[in-house]
Amino acid sequence: MIRTLIVMICVIALSSAALAKTGPNEKLDDPALEKRARTLYHEVRCPVCDSQSVADSDAEISGAIRAHIRTRLLEGDSDERILFDLRESYGDDITMTPPVNDATLMLWVMPFLILLIGGISAFAFIQRAGKET
Repeated sequence: MIRTLIVMICVIALSSAALAKTGPNEKLDDPALEKRARTLYHEVRCPVCDSQSVADSDAEISGAIRAHIRTRLLEGDSDERILFDLRESYGDDITMTPPVNDATLMLWVMPFLILLIGGISAFAFIQRAGKET
């Protein structure tokens, strides 16, 4: 009798923990909200994982962020408002694409400058090599 009771308690505890865990496979009833949620999951970075979105992460914090996103969508918040609030809580690093502002301007401009300088250098090298022949 006691053994059966212990087994039942363990089964209930383990199944409730498994049901309470929010994973990327959990879906909202409304397909439009589900699509928005999936898009947001891929736009938000896991705070403890290395370059992984909350959609791809199994970390507990990612599950909490996914649940937060679902709750906010059900409350009627816009995607922009949800991302704004997440940035307020976690900083700009929470999004997979950093925003363009004074602090990140060089991050956005440097690739183009490097390509421009490389292209000019290659053009000059080819011009100089053509004149020497």
